[in-house]
Amino acid sequence: MIPITRPAPPPELDLTDPDSDASQELKDLRRKNDRGEKLSGGDFKVYKKQPVRDLLEEMHHGKCAYCEAHIRATQDSDVEHYRPKLGVTEAREANIDHPGYWWLGVDWTNLLLSCQHCNQPRTKLIVLPEDLENIDDIQAFVDKVKAERSRNKTRTGKHNFFPTADNTWITSPDDNRGIAGEKPLLLDPTRVDPRDHLDWVIDGDASTLRPRAGSPEGEATIRILGLNRRWLAEDRRIRLSEMKIERNTIIEAMNDWVQAPNDAAAQAHRQRALDAMARLERWCADNQPFAGLARAYFASVQAEVRAMGQPAPGG
Repeated sequence: MIPITRPAPPPELDLTDPDSDASQELKDLRRKNDRGEKLSGGDFKVYKKQPVRDLLEEMHHGKCAYCEAHIRATQDSDVEHYRPKLGVTEAREANIDHPGYWWLGVDWTNLLLSCQHCNQPRTKLIVLPEDLENIDDIQAFVDKVKAERSRNKTRTGKHNFFPTADNTWITSPDDNRGIAGEKPLLLDPTRVDPRDHLDWVIDGDASTLRPRAGSPEGEATIRILGLNRRWLAEDRRIRLSEMKIERNTIIEAMNDWVQAPNDAAAQAHRQRALDAMARLERWCADNQPFAGLARAYFASVQAEVRAMGQPAPGG
């Protein structure tokens, strides 16, 4: 997960325009709510429009806002409501009558693009423990799950989950406290920097996430979204393996640079290190899958080079 910059809303969702589709739908939603009628998914139409999805895809660089896997614009992805529009699971479990954040159902700032694995309920995924560090540990864990014929009932998927630190939620648009006073535990990458709450396990062959410094926001986000689910972690592990090849090239070139017999040879080895560092840095770009992982690994390589007593090539 990486920070995401949100552009201005598409015209369909411009709530400053009283004639926009969103403004008209919000009037209908409020009217129905005021009459005490129960809202349903069919009452929310504007957020599903193609221009909304198109802008979300552009905003997220064609990736899931949560796991950063590449997703298609019209398939295998959901326009996700960060604050659920039709109910809050944790509020119901706390015996709190919460109708959902229906008034945010057409609010551009409440929408993200999510893959279906992160957004929809899943109960058959193998979720890897965060302390696994190499491929042998991963395989042993998977074999153990299969041997026990476990379906791994760990529930993952955002759906209507929206935990808060104090079990307090805003239940009405007329509440003077406003949603700014809430303390959500689920990370919204358009509002906070995920790096403050998520840390990568990259020392071994595995590629799993863990909460940074015990962050409750990091813990809830990893658990609810299943960010260590098996096949996602496997895709990240492949990317990590590719990055480690470049890292090895950099370290080798740096050692050759230090031991070069003359300036010409030193310059050649330095250029080789620079080229490998540039290739490694390209994986950190916003449009690359798993850029958060890449940035963490890139920073570790830069630190390793500096520890060798040489300036890190490229920065």
